[in-house]
Amino acid sequence: MLNRLENYFARWQAAGLLDAGQVERLRAYEAGRQDTPRRRWPTLVALVAGGLMLGAGVMLFVAAQWDAISPATRFGLVLFMVGGFHAVAILATGRFDALAVTFRALATAAFGAGIFLAAQIFNLQSHWPSAFLLWSLGAGLAWVLFREWTQAAFLAVLVPIWLLGEWSVAAAGYSGNVVMVGAAGMVLLSLAYLWAGRPEAPSHARGVLELLGAIALIPSVGALMASHASPAAWRGQPELPLALIAAGGAAAFLLPLLLGVALRGTDAWPLLLYAVWVLVGLTIPSDMELLAYLWCGIAALGLMAVGVRTERRLDINLGILSFGLTVLSFYSSSVMDRLGRSASLIVGGVLLLVGGRVLDRARRRLLARAARTGGP
Repeated sequence: MLNRLENYFARWQAAGLLDAGQVERLRAYEAGRQDTPRRRWPTLVALVAGGLMLGAGVMLFVAAQWDAISPATRFGLVLFMVGGFHAVAILATGRFDALAVTFRALATAAFGAGIFLAAQIFNLQSHWPSAFLLWSLGAGLAWVLFREWTQAAFLAVLVPIWLLGEWSVAAAGYSGNVVMVGAAGMVLLSLAYLWAGRPEAPSHARGVLELLGAIALIPSVGALMASHASPAAWRGQPELPLALIAAGGAAAFLLPLLLGVALRGTDAWPLLLYAVWVLVGLTIPSDMELLAYLWCGIAALGLMAVGVRTERRLDINLGILSFGLTVLSFYSSSVMDRLGRSASLIVGGVLLLVGGRVLDRARRRLLARAARTGGP
């Protein structure tokens, strides 16, 4: 952040809006703000690890004693877990707020476990995506009440799982590439998450969305390009109804676009371009593998261009990584099999060494160019 502000400092000083003393005071103030989170990272790591271990330990203990517990006791234990975690969070609020956030996250996790455990206790046979809908509603309510990044993370993960579950149930038993529609939606949703951050209004929740988008983007693109299955796999099944295709396609394209506009407003324009990229990618025949890899390479280059335009290091680094993985995947699937074992290893090693060096130099140049442009 400080490197980004240096461009503004120089511009304002050159325009006569700030003098050298004011620039130094602003620089010292921003440097102090950046130092504070770094001093807290051991505490944050301890809280995250402790929360995960505590939650896993409670779940394993309950699972080990499950057969010996009566249904009424099981249900009471589930309620106690949710209420107990919230009670500890209430006690910690104002004394150790980070601990309160951790226990509220555990309560949300226990709430989801309680939904599935309640279905098992009472032998409920129902529409399984509804469990994730209920879990999402609980996380959403917690987000509205507390505005904590942990609840935003739950919500950002659970809602897509619910939508994918609804689509898989609705399209089960039909011919057609149902995976393609879900993968298309996940690509656009990952991009909407990736570009959720706003430099003028940073927040932990938006930072979590950026991280989730960066993690999910490359696997989602891989699933999209791998979803061109052979029509022989659908032989003997009824055709996917047109109304269902329209509903699934609308959800896959419109929902991420609406989310992107809600998060970034007019700055979400790259998402619209990538929606066109996904739509064209869906039409690539399964036997035109080279064209599919070229299309992925274009997407990686576009991500780098967006990173330079908006001065975002994450976009540039992710674009470089995507481009490198695209080249490596093409070599592994289309070139490596045509060479001997020794030749394929030699060429692959040279490709990794030389290509890694070239991509690293390109990354450094793009980062320097982004720093010069200053971004919007």
